[in-house]
Amino acid sequence: MGAINDHELATYVGTGRITGSIQRIHATAEITLTDWTMGRSPNKVTTTSTTDLTIGANTTLDGPFIAVNISAGAGIIYHNGNLV
Repeated sequence: MGAINDHELATYVGTGRITGSIQRIHATAEITLTDWTMGRSPNKVTTTSTTDLTIGANTTLDGPFIAVNISAGAGIIYHNGNLV
């Protein structure tokens, strides 16, 4: 896991839909994403999927993500700006 830069925040999250400028996700317990969107901003989507994606416990998945839907697990979302 990379260092947090001056503009990056870390937020502990559980299940639910999250949108924002998500840089990476660190799973403290195994996380299942039921749908997710990658890209740099709402206008620059690169990939969208509804295929389940599992992130193993103590594993980090690099983004950038615009939105994720966490259906199971918990972890730390590293992001720029606010999460919705």
